[in-house]
Amino acid sequence: MATIIYFAIRHHRNQQAAIDRYIRVSDSLYITIDKLRESEEQLQTTTKNLKITVEENENRANTIITNLISDRFDEINNLCQGLYENDTPATRKKIVNLVNSFINGFTDDDAKIKKLENIANLKFNGIMTKLSVDFPKLIKTDRLFILYTCLGFSTQSIAFLLHDERITTTYDRRKRIKRKFTTFEGENKPLYLSIFS
Repeated sequence: MATIIYFAIRHHRNQQAAIDRYIRVSDSLYITIDKLRESEEQLQTTTKNLKITVEENENRANTIITNLISDRFDEINNLCQGLYENDTPATRKKIVNLVNSFINGFTDDDAKIKKLENIANLKFNGIMTKLSVDFPKLIKTDRLFILYTCLGFSTQSIAFLLHDERITTTYDRRKRIKRKFTTFEGENKPLYLSIFS
């Protein structure tokens, strides 16, 4: 009788231990499922936020580009209209002065430069903003060279905009800036070098 009771108690304890194990596993599964649900919700929220961010950036880029093109068209339209309405040597001289003023705006007009920097930032992952942090003592002509390079200006156009008398001056500037980026050890090094490829 004692043996039967012993085995019965032992069997009962084994069953209780198995039940306890199943309960722990079940609890663990519930916790895992809850975490998975939380992760899924976070993933959905992150995906939604990323989609909004991408759309916002696209909208900002489109607005900036549209405004810039609109400004340029207005200026060109005014030049052509003025020339058509009054085609005299004095008017032609005035048009030449206006064209020079328009071109010089790319180096002297802070508002125009800022618009161009916004476009470069969108195209090259915030390059002009990062440049200000990584190279705070960069001279203006070097900064403008980098800006124009980001925007796809040719070396000859950059030389003209920066008033370089010889094209070799512009090429030397390019080499010097590229060397500066090559020896730079910060995290933005690949970004800076990418404008030369």
